[in-house]
Parts: sequence; structure tokens; C-alpha cells
Amino acid sequence: MGSMRDHILVQQLDSFLVSVKAYVKQQRLNVPGDWDIDFHVYGKGQSTPTGPGEVFLIAEAVASTQQLATGVVSTARIAMIVSITR
Repeated sequence: MGSMRDHILVQQLDSFLVSVKAYVKQQRLNVPGDWDIDFHVYGKGQSTPTGPGEVFLIAEAVASTQQLATGVVSTARIAMIVSITR
């Protein structure tokens, strides 16, 4: 869970989340087990006088085990932090 207000990032949110999913897949190639990750986005499409407003994200992983699901969302969290700070 998290929120962001960066107007540039909010405008590019769809492509950003695609790149986060790609990063997670690449990092988890050799990890056994089935999993999937998706993002729930709240506040998308709302705007302020200066541009897009704030969005709230929830990452949801479905996996064969709780441990695997936790690892998947942890990898996604890292991808988001690393991508934002570059």
C-alpha cells in the first residue's frame, strides 16, 4: 500500500506498473511456484488545478503459498522504490 503525488509519475502510472510487473517477473524467474500480481489504483483520473492529484496503490499477489505471495509483493515494493529514486 502506498500513495504518490508526483504529477509526472501519476501521468505515466499505467506504463510504470507494467514495468514494475516486468521487474518482478525477471527477479523471480528461478523461484518455483505459481503467482500473479495486480495493482488496485484509487484516485486515478482526478486532478487538481496544477495537474493530476494523488493516487493510492494496493499491490495484491496471489500465489501457491503465503511465503511466495509475500516475496512477490516485496519485490514489487523494491521495484517501485528503485524506479522512483532513479
